[in-house]
Amino acid sequence: MGLIFARRLRIFLVGVLLGLLAGLWVGNNLGQGKALFSNPFTRETIQDKLKKGGDQAMEKSGRIIEESGRALRNAVNGDEGQ
Repeated sequence: MGLIFARRLRIFLVGVLLGLLAGLWVGNNLGQGKALFSNPFTRETIQDKLKKGGDQAMEKSGRIIEESGRALRNAVNGDEGQ
């Protein structure tokens, strides 16, 4: 009876440990914005950082241009309240 309990307890603890390790791996990747099962220890290259920064700058400038266009359109139409 004690041997069966010890074996089941050991299997349970190994399962908990493996689940914890997998959860930490996936959670770390999720927190860094990477693919869930990618290597969490890889560093982002300078090219990747520059590309991400350029993409963000393009998105921000696009929003500013759209807002400026709306403001100009409203000023021309006389609808400054919209």
